[in-house]
Amino acid sequence: MYFTNDPNGDGFMFHENEEDARDIALEALGNERDEAEEGWDDAVDEICWGKVIGRVVEKVDDHDYQDYELKEI
Repeated sequence: MYFTNDPNGDGFMFHENEEDARDIALEALGNERDEAEEGWDDAVDEICWGKVIGRVVEKVDDHDYQDYELKEI
């Protein structure tokens, strides 16, 4: 599982593969470049992509008690 973050676009998103995540990040950078005629947006350096190594997941015990835990992927 991979992610991208584009603060001026779709925000934080999950992706199934590295290629999709990288392509979305490159597209976001291209959008920022297209809009940079009068200067770059301060948030351009927050565009990023990477591999998710863990996330919070729901867990329910035998008594239907809902809780969450951090789980490695």
